[in-house]
Amino acid sequence: MDKLPGQILFKHKTIKNPCSFTGIGLHSGKPVTVKLLAAKKGQGIVFIRTDITAVAQKIKVCPQNIQKAPLGSCLRNKAGISIKTLEHFMAVLFSLGISNLLVEIDGPEMPILKGDAYSYLVLLKEAGLREQETEASLTPLVLAENINLSDGYGQLTYFPASKLSITYTVNYENSLIGNQQYHYEHTLANFETEISRARTFCFYQDVEKMQQAGLALGGSLDNALVVYEDRYSSPLCYPEEPVRHKILDLIGDLYLLGRPLLGQIKASKSNHALNGALVQKLAENNQTTGSASR
Repeated sequence: MDKLPGQILFKHKTIKNPCSFTGIGLHSGKPVTVKLLAAKKGQGIVFIRTDITAVAQKIKVCPQNIQKAPLGSCLRNKAGISIKTLEHFMAVLFSLGISNLLVEIDGPEMPILKGDAYSYLVLLKEAGLREQETEASLTPLVLAENINLSDGYGQLTYFPASKLSITYTVNYENSLIGNQQYHYEHTLANFETEISRARTFCFYQDVEKMQQAGLALGGSLDNALVVYEDRYSSPLCYPEEPVRHKILDLIGDLYLLGRPLLGQIKASKSNHALNGALVQKLAENNQTTGSASR
């Protein structure tokens, strides 16, 4: 099937200059250092666990490596080596169009920085972008059919389209958030102004329970928005910051495809596990039925 009318073809990109930064893992609470390096065209996005000396220290971004994990995205290679909490970083790579990158990291979890994507966006803009000359453009994935997934609580529906858009709905008992819906049309400019500053959020009554389970050990008021019964821990960056952050997470999870995705997505109360299942279903259907991107 030919590409959809108006479908955009992407050029391969990497970074111009190496970039290093340090931070704290949101769930591990441990310090981590990351070094970003340019990759060759066609190499893809590869995480390299420098704290592991085994040959299998490389973890490539691809649907086959998606692994379920609590409260975050996770990739794991065939040797069982994993990297977690990728979603904010991956959302920025998607938005900047970075398709080839080496990510050296000395721990199992990307740093949370300020709990948003804007922190990563600033770092990568400072590193600069470089288009990579190649005869083949980076073809986005567009399926010819709808996909609908549900886990009994959340729901995701994919519709073919020539651009990426997301309509997301959340519904919480907490009256501060309650029902929120936001429609987002994906461009770099829209991502930076509408989505990138939306922070990770949690409910105050859940903090102790998460930490007892070994999660959110690196969480603080510097990197998360805490939702109390009657107030937020700090002023909101956007009127609908919680639902916008859910869109941010979904954008990052979608780039675990390892290539851009075009389509219209309707999401309701989704989570990282369901997002990952959609990515794997998209890849599976692309291989078995053919698509507008092939």
